[in-house]
Amino acid sequence: MQLGGLIAAMLAIILCTDSACAQQHPSELGESSLRPGDVVRLWVFREEQYTGDFTVSQNGTVVLPKIGAVDASAMTPEQLRTFIMSELSKTLRDPAIDIKLLRRITVLGAVQRPSVVLVDETMTVAHALSLAGGATSTGKPDQVELYRGDEKIVGEIHGATSLTDLPLQSGDQLFVPERSWISRNVGLVSTAVSATLTIVALIVNR
Repeated sequence: MQLGGLIAAMLAIILCTDSACAQQHPSELGESSLRPGDVVRLWVFREEQYTGDFTVSQNGTVVLPKIGAVDASAMTPEQLRTFIMSELSKTLRDPAIDIKLLRRITVLGAVQRPSVVLVDETMTVAHALSLAGGATSTGKPDQVELYRGDEKIVGEIHGATSLTDLPLQSGDQLFVPERSWISRNVGLVSTAVSATLTIVALIVNR
């Protein structure tokens, strides 16, 4: 790097405050900014008026009690947690607060109840499937596929896979494929093969 470029980079680091840099480049902190469809689950001990699920709108804002509209798209989940704690501490004395950031996804395919579910970072793929009643007897819960629209993002996902290991976004679909007809009817296929071999043997031995 030339001397001029090196000096410019050093000045950028010195002049960039933590909050400003985080809002401009949230992905550099290891977490992506919140997206439309994400849900902020807020719980405040003995303060029901603050408690509930609040969805990030299409324009990237989330409206929170006593705080108002917040531009969630400019923050990482951790920054939003810090901001909410700071704001509520202005009106509540030593508040006991729990904040979870949830993704709204759809579980489809060979599951008992295909549905839209809310998942958090502590869950595995198996946990997400259980919210839709779990896989059916014909499903392949250890070969789950992740779709975004019509595009397959990841395939052959195991049930024990943590959701934090997937590039999961609100609006995505976890799809449980069905086992093939042959694998679902092993007994029937075995009986048919056995019967065919028996017939062939009888014909050959005539």
